[in-house]
Amino acid sequence: RPSPPREPRRLYPLPPRRRRRRRAMIEYKDIGWQIGFIFKVNGSVFPKALMWALPCTLASIGLSFLFHYLYGDRAPGGESASTLVSLFAALTSVLGFLIVFRTHSAYGRYWEGITLLRTARG
Repeated sequence: RPSPPREPRRLYPLPPRRRRRRRAMIEYKDIGWQIGFIFKVNGSVFPKALMWALPCTLASIGLSFLFHYLYGDRAPGGESASTLVSLFAALTSVLGFLIVFRTHSAYGRYWEGITLLRTARG
């Protein structure tokens, strides 16, 4: 019977391994695939995102009604509808550029990490 292989000699000692607490797998109840599924999934990010988005939505609806109550269809300061549309287009273009830039930089960091991990593993 052959003896088990020896570990190679290391130049530096390895740090002690920490025991990780195992997390239990998320158990899903049979609730079907209706819209309620989004709210009832344990660990879902949707309820937390809703807590941030709902007050902002209600505030913007309230400000919109207040604006139309005070000014009617005319905009204050003599701005035309085309000026507001141009401002909206500029804002969404800048926002789109920022989202694409962030996504590209995150993708680059991901691939840099993967290549470093492959290099470390050998």
